[in-house]
Amino acid sequence: MYRRKDYNQLSLIENANSFTVEINPKNRWVKLADLMPWDKIEEHYAANMCDDNGAGAIPSRIAFGAIYAKEKLNVTDTGILENIQENAYIQYFLGLQNYQGEPLFDSSMMVHFRRRFTKEFIAKVNDYICTGIWSDDDVISPNDLPPPDDSADIKREGKLTLDATVAPSDIRYPNDVKLLNECRQNCEKFIDDLWEKLPQKSGKKTPYHRHNANKKFNNYIFNRKPSKSKTRNALSQQLTYVNSAINQVLSLVLLCGLDELSERDWDRFNTICVIYLQQKFMFDNGTRSCENKIMNLRQPHVRAIYRGKANATYEYGQKLALAKAKGFVFIENMSWENFNECNTLVQSIANFYRRFNHFPEVVLADKIYHTNENKKFCKKYDIRLGGTGATRKNATNSEVKQARFDYRSRNEIEGVNGTLKRKHGLDLIMCWTQHNAEIESALQTLDFNLERRRALLFAFLFWWWFGRNRNGGKLVFQ
Repeated sequence: MYRRKDYNQLSLIENANSFTVEINPKNRWVKLADLMPWDKIEEHYAANMCDDNGAGAIPSRIAFGAIYAKEKLNVTDTGILENIQENAYIQYFLGLQNYQGEPLFDSSMMVHFRRRFTKEFIAKVNDYICTGIWSDDDVISPNDLPPPDDSADIKREGKLTLDATVAPSDIRYPNDVKLLNECRQNCEKFIDDLWEKLPQKSGKKTPYHRHNANKKFNNYIFNRKPSKSKTRNALSQQLTYVNSAINQVLSLVLLCGLDELSERDWDRFNTICVIYLQQKFMFDNGTRSCENKIMNLRQPHVRAIYRGKANATYEYGQKLALAKAKGFVFIENMSWENFNECNTLVQSIANFYRRFNHFPEVVLADKIYHTNENKKFCKKYDIRLGGTGATRKNATNSEVKQARFDYRSRNEIEGVNGTLKRKHGLDLIMCWTQHNAEIESALQTLDFNLERRRALLFAFLFWWWFGRNRNGGKLVFQ
């Protein structure tokens, strides 16, 4: 028999105290809150704040917890504010004593929260999550490692897996004609703002007809496969327009004053001038590349990273040298330039020694890492360098099997790259500024390790109750 129920919940709205939430200690946000080093975060946060001037700042736990939760849920700045407002567990993670139904802050504060932390500090938090030890040393030099004679007494345990990937930025696919047209449109906006502030208006506002400039650009861009001659003609037209617009902006600035453009506008105008010089150089020399070529006007720090993949020859974003050790992932190098990842192997071994106080037994990396210098360094410290599957001609059967096993084991880092991109958001960095984009990548790596630490905690409890009598009472994680 079915009985109809009254789903009217007006009584809960009228009497909010009757609607309570009991915090489940097994919830993921509760466990993550226990893993975070909130006291160290507070020290770093307070060091960047003024003690005696200004209004009271938002607490460090709310600031850091909000930017971390945003990356964990893979939502926008506005979306994480809504999640915090609706989820009592996230509010517990942020350190609130009571549930609050009103927004804690404006979504624009998320930009300032990210600016208050550095990628080096997040790397320290990441090391603490992975090792349980807080270290004030950011990096250790390979020269600080124990000499090869003394390293014989140091144990070698575990494996270090290395690889490089690219975290693409949220930019439009680079096109020189589109980029110049965007520069022209921005200059026209500056001209319009300065023209209104002129004490006496005389002459033409723009030294060319904007309608014709837009029409010529549209005629080119609507071609599905424009020829080289049409592309060169379109570049010539846009270069002429941008040059005229830049000169007009400078003329109006001399009449109105330097203060009429904001600092942000001047940064944008300087970027436009650099883009014009780069495009003019490439046009005159008949080339498509130049040093530090700017790909996007809004994000001038983004560079083209050569990858040679099947789906994309170039990727546009920050290049990351990743290291996997004991199940955790570390960012060994982060750069917007296209560096050679083989140069990070020695430093990665030094960082491994700093984190775990011993050398790895084996370093697994693809062919690009197997340089003569890296081989000599690994041989000096008695570390096996594998991962390519290649062996010498007179290799024994055991050496061949070991090489094949190392080759298969190296694929773990490829799975880590896929997990970081598919689950944690490393496949598309949404922040525009360089600092915020780097913080976003670092937080996504931190989220990966926090999930790993939480999984190991569950595995330890499972072993404690069901499997502690097996394997001699030992629990081993690789």
